[in-house]
Amino acid sequence: MPDQPPNAQTPPAADKKPNGSPVAGLIIPGLLILAAGVVFAVFYFLNQKLPPVDAAKLLNGYVLNADKLSKLSDEYKDADNDLVADTPDGATEPAELYFCDVPGPNPDADEELWKAFLEHMGKKTGKPCKYLKKVDGMQAAGDPADATGEPAPTPADAGAVKSFNAQLSALKGGHLHVTAFTTGQVRQAVNTAGFRPLLTPADKGGKATYRVRVLVAADSKVQSLADLKGKTLAVSALSSNSGAKAPIVLLHDEGKLNPKTDYKFKVAGSYWAALAMVAKGEADATCVASDLFDRELARGEPTEAEKKQGRGKFTADQFRDLPVPPAEYPKVCFGVSHTLPKGLVAKVEDGFKTFPFENTPVGKRYTPDGAVKFVPVEFKKDWEGVRKVDDRLVEILKGP
Repeated sequence: MPDQPPNAQTPPAADKKPNGSPVAGLIIPGLLILAAGVVFAVFYFLNQKLPPVDAAKLLNGYVLNADKLSKLSDEYKDADNDLVADTPDGATEPAELYFCDVPGPNPDADEELWKAFLEHMGKKTGKPCKYLKKVDGMQAAGDPADATGEPAPTPADAGAVKSFNAQLSALKGGHLHVTAFTTGQVRQAVNTAGFRPLLTPADKGGKATYRVRVLVAADSKVQSLADLKGKTLAVSALSSNSGAKAPIVLLHDEGKLNPKTDYKFKVAGSYWAALAMVAKGEADATCVASDLFDRELARGEPTEAEKKQGRGKFTADQFRDLPVPPAEYPKVCFGVSHTLPKGLVAKVEDGFKTFPFENTPVGKRYTPDGAVKFVPVEFKKDWEGVRKVDDRLVEILKGP
């Protein structure tokens, strides 16, 4: 079974030259130069610091794209008014199912984490299920106009499913069939890439929500949202509900702080990187989903690879919560491409519902926040609060 989707193209084999050919004398030095260049490029991209994000440009870009991101694209139909794209007539089943989690910097580790799940899903669907890490021929996905604040892709990222933009491209292009999006990404995925939300991790009682936590360093003098005036807020990405959008609305409506003038932003790219900024004194506050924070505190020591990415070990006594009004939002959402036939979707749902969390890597991942199973969700009902946050954020950013 191939490692890539069936429509991925295999590059042609390189021409071979006899060892005694004069060309060989040119090839070997050339290869050495090329290798040196590759080493330099890898070192450069791993060690360069990301340029500071222009907060005004980021927020303005979000407003400019709000209309196309907040409603179902004209290319989709919604006859049943569930706010999700209908399955197209004549939909056919793919030979294999490709899955990926919310993309991270280490797809190999993600693939290993979901190995048992994919084996289980294969038995339930009767189809080979593979983890999608790369799509040959897909360009490095990145559109500054989407205003997520993600780092710009490098040439080395071409085809790699390592970001939200790349994930959307793979889903819309038919390379990705089953996947997960963070709470704040779901609406854009539904409206622009035909994502159909299905399930989310829940506790024994079926609770599948989190609350937003706004955190400062334990010894910080900041005591309220209003005290963040003139301070710096570390956010994960503007596509995140808990990591940016909901807190910006909170700071405006409860703290009376204008995001365009009253405080600064630092876009970290991930919730743990934003936490690190506060822990190191590089930012005054950050925001994170309660389930993600619980899971982060329960993590062991970071691996060597994670340390190179800047990930550290956090403890609860490093941070302090600022008081915020109680509000609950749905957790990470798993779903499918709207192009999958309904019969196959039902099998995928059954695969999620019957997957045993106990003694599996996936189960251990969700244990710290109490999740023990997958439960169904409805985009129209369960994401109503998230859509309100999105719409309120646009109102705020359009204001003075």
